[in-house]
Amino acid sequence: LPNVLFLTYEEMKRDLPKVIRKVSTFLGRRELNDDETTRLVEHLSFENMKKNPAVAKNDLLAAVDKCVEKERDASLQFIRAGKVGSYKEELSKEMIRDLDEWIVENTKGTDLKVSEC
Repeated sequence: LPNVLFLTYEEMKRDLPKVIRKVSTFLGRRELNDDETTRLVEHLSFENMKKNPAVAKNDLLAAVDKCVEKERDASLQFIRAGKVGSYKEELSKEMIRDLDEWIVENTKGTDLKVSEC
């Protein structure tokens, strides 16, 4: 799949500057200098993404609330904790098993390496 680049959240949390450079290379762009990379790291930080209305989707969540005529628990957000592995605290063992099986089945033949965190 030469036109598909697989990235993982774990990679981004571990070394965002490296991932930014990897994406730039994949897109055939020039190499970014340190200042440009630093600015992108700040812009793409979890905290800044969580504050960005285009990413946080609070308007979408409000529209869903209106459609179901029920107010959502304010702690439920589209952008959640920003911690690797936090799904283990939120999903049942059965849901995790089903997701793991789906991932294995649907990433066969790709170079995506799924690892336990």
